[in-house]
Amino acid sequence: MPKSARYVLMWSAERGGYVASEEKQSNTLHIQEHDQAWFDWLTSRTSFSFQGRQGHLNLLKEMRPRGDEGYWYAYVRQGKRTIKHYAGRTLDVTFARLEQLAEMMSISTSQTLPVNNVVESLRNEMAPGPLLTSRLRPPSLSPSLIERESLLAALNDGLERKLTLLVAPAGSGKTTLLAQWAACRKRRVAWLSLDEEQNDPCCFLRYLIGSIQQVQSGFGSEILAHFRFSSPTSLTESMVSVLNELIAFSEETTIILDNYHLITNQMIHNALTLFLNSIPSHLHVIIASRSEPALSLARLRASGQTRELGTSALRFTREELERLLVSVLHLHLESEELDELEERIEGWVAGVYLARSAVQGELDIPHLLAACNGTNRHIQTYFLEEVLAYLPQDMQHVVFATAPLEHCNSSLCTFLTGQEHTPSLLEALATVNLFFSSLPEREGWYRYHPLFASALSNYMRRMQPEQIATLHLRASEWFEAHAFPVEAIEHALAAQEYVRAAPLIEEMAPTLISDGKLAILDTWLNALPEDIVRTSPRLCISRIWQELITSRPHTYMLWVEEAEEALHRLEGTLPLPTVATLQCEITALRSMYTISFDDYSSAITTCHQALQQLSADSYYLRGLLLMILGFAYTRSVDVDAAARTLSEANSNIQAVGHALLLPYVTMAQAELYATQGYPFQAAKLYRRVLTQETGQHVCSLFAASNAHIGFGNLLWEWNNLAEARYHLLQAWTLGKRIQHSSVLLQSTWLLAMVTQAQGDSAATQSWVQQWEICSQYVSYDELMEAIAPYRTQFALQENRLEEALFWMREQSQRSINSNSKRSELIDLTQARVLIAAGQAGVEPDAGTRALKLLEPWFAIADQSGRVKVLIEILILQALALQLRHAETEALHVLQRAVMLAEPGRYIRLFVAEGDPMARLLRHLLEQQRIQKASGQTTNIAYLSTLLKAFTQQDTFILPTSLADSQPLFDPLSLREREVLHLIADGRKNREIADELVVVTGTVKAHINMIYQKLGVTNRVQAITRARSLGLLS
Repeated sequence: MPKSARYVLMWSAERGGYVASEEKQSNTLHIQEHDQAWFDWLTSRTSFSFQGRQGHLNLLKEMRPRGDEGYWYAYVRQGKRTIKHYAGRTLDVTFARLEQLAEMMSISTSQTLPVNNVVESLRNEMAPGPLLTSRLRPPSLSPSLIERESLLAALNDGLERKLTLLVAPAGSGKTTLLAQWAACRKRRVAWLSLDEEQNDPCCFLRYLIGSIQQVQSGFGSEILAHFRFSSPTSLTESMVSVLNELIAFSEETTIILDNYHLITNQMIHNALTLFLNSIPSHLHVIIASRSEPALSLARLRASGQTRELGTSALRFTREELERLLVSVLHLHLESEELDELEERIEGWVAGVYLARSAVQGELDIPHLLAACNGTNRHIQTYFLEEVLAYLPQDMQHVVFATAPLEHCNSSLCTFLTGQEHTPSLLEALATVNLFFSSLPEREGWYRYHPLFASALSNYMRRMQPEQIATLHLRASEWFEAHAFPVEAIEHALAAQEYVRAAPLIEEMAPTLISDGKLAILDTWLNALPEDIVRTSPRLCISRIWQELITSRPHTYMLWVEEAEEALHRLEGTLPLPTVATLQCEITALRSMYTISFDDYSSAITTCHQALQQLSADSYYLRGLLLMILGFAYTRSVDVDAAARTLSEANSNIQAVGHALLLPYVTMAQAELYATQGYPFQAAKLYRRVLTQETGQHVCSLFAASNAHIGFGNLLWEWNNLAEARYHLLQAWTLGKRIQHSSVLLQSTWLLAMVTQAQGDSAATQSWVQQWEICSQYVSYDELMEAIAPYRTQFALQENRLEEALFWMREQSQRSINSNSKRSELIDLTQARVLIAAGQAGVEPDAGTRALKLLEPWFAIADQSGRVKVLIEILILQALALQLRHAETEALHVLQRAVMLAEPGRYIRLFVAEGDPMARLLRHLLEQQRIQKASGQTTNIAYLSTLLKAFTQQDTFILPTSLADSQPLFDPLSLREREVLHLIADGRKNREIADELVVVTGTVKAHINMIYQKLGVTNRVQAITRARSLGLLS
């Protein structure tokens, strides 16, 4: 029942006519029937009160989509009930019509029957006129229509039953599907597109019979002539007559009733229920509706006489969506782009067409994806006019209050709306197909279709910004009170209540850092004004972690200083243990930075001092400080101290379960193992990280990318070029995804080395170009200093000796810390340049000078147990001695290098040195064969493998410890195998979720895990890889 109308039309006996006025206003307007002023007055209003000679009414114009002007309905209160009756369009609302309605409805409310004079006059006014024939035939079909074979087959299957029921939201393609089906059927199909006007029983009957007349001329003429409007049973009797006349025809006939959700008259529902229960076998009815129709279908369902297609069935499959994009929109999307579009529309195909209509000019993939979101005015208008306009006011209120939320329950809804009956409203919304569904994994919780929620939120943000801010604030309060901190923060930020959000973020920050979820934290911190962040030491520390992971060293130190200043300002207000804890973490993070400048001694001293201030159970801070201390020892070539420290760091980090630090300390230990000449142990640790780091957040991807680099480098050293290339490509792909300069720099360099070894010159040049591009964006000084030596090494590989010599001469003018790994890299590279120059005969005494450069590093590596570097130095010394024609000495040195390399099965260290090394190895092999009888100590088989690798690619020895786990490092779980089979069947995420009775988020998590375990990035690669491993057999 509408509220009291502001405008009044009343009979004035004094004036002998009708006058219009506005309540509480003295001005009146005398109106003549059929005068243009009357229709102007009526058109400009949406409600008014009628006080006529026969009774009083309230009238309300209900607006409808598709550009219609709307329909007028009359309302009268009867006790606690409200009587509603269709009045007509604006041109139908005459004074006579209003008086007849007033008389009929006043008689109805006083329960005085019959009123033949009123009914007869009303019947005369509504005497049969021409039917709108467009409602009696299916809409025309586009020539580029996508044929949905499975649904067409389901409709054919339904013909064996009495009723097929299609219930799905607006825009799901119900009408198009039925029109397509009707067009290809040989049997007779009677089509009726229903509208609000057909809530009038007479109108409904006329149009129903009119639709049947399209396939059976002259049908139902006598039924219409005898239809008695005044009797509540007359429609039922007439439907029985329709049924009897249909039974007389034996030809198979289908009646399609489209848009049945517009029918609200219970008299029609009752009559149609009787009709459906009694139809003969050669007659079939199809009903399409946006919501469950108010029909009594229990008997039909119990007897198996219904075929029902719901929202999930009508969603476009991935394959159908792809066909639509290609054949209709002429777009070819990559797998990831199709994933993104699927995630947005969730099978709701109208979203694609609405997005297309919003794109100005030529359509392309970025514009289509950009338009397929809630900011699109076309999508907003569609939801407002085609969905919300049909809902009662109380439901609309609930929708607007909850749409800005990702999910809600009845308690939250009650808190936001103040309505006590929200549980029943939410259940009703979930059953009327309003892009609203329950969450199976969270009982009592609901979610909106993401596009629907986004559209309404953006509409409210544009039209009612203050209201949506209030909703977000109240939602934040509810979520905080009910221990949902993440949601509380996000809604506080959405409400721009930053002072409220900041302490909530402070409380959550340590947990998010520990879990490696820095992307979420970064989003929150970016939403806060920077002056609020600067006031909080904890928020500043959160910023430091973000800068560290995303490779932004210069802003990193700025935030370290901000954190110290913020802590200094609060020292008098915070508890002393809190101050000490924060200061210790800031100190650790500052030490991390100083290591990159080769200031190892300072970092070591600072970390030791901080550790002395901590108790034994301060696992997180002790683990962090010990890890940084281990980094410092590693880079200062104190291997034993590094090994002890990193082992203790690992224990502390595992004790606290810090997911962010664990992969980094594990990889630091792997790097140390590789340095000590234990590559198999290093490989196990890298594989462990790859198995554990399966998340999609930045920290997990960064850790996985570094593990791929470490493992790829080991595979390259074993000369397993194909597998090395695969892992390095994985690293590069992840590096591109997270835009991390160090990952990109290292992966592209190694890829250039691998492809060169494979003889793929085009790929090598491409990766060198990529490496040069990446080197321009490196911000860490440690990496910047390494770029020139690596560039020089590649110049030597390509025989660009002059370029390498130019670099070497520049180094004599620089002062570098002689105990750093950076200094070691530069000196070893200079030795390589001298050896190459000596072999080319352009540098006098090159062998002697190279030996002089190598001598101190040999002593350091030998004493510290850095076996891998020691092998490299011994190889260079052997080549330098070869230049000096000291063959015996060279073979002696080379023999030691081979003996050290054999346990780790190193190959590439030797092969990379080319023909001069091959000659030395052949001489060594001959020497060892001669000395075999006297007990040689060098493995001849290993020497033969090394020599074979000079002429054959991918000559490698797979160690037993790795062979046991090949080719899949981590087996798929049973559920992951189920998901993999469904992917191979072509199912999309929503279909997999329905099959496994989970939400799409769970499916995505399984798919991401499958991708990680298989080492792939999309569905096609996953299926190919799975088949090669026999996982789909």
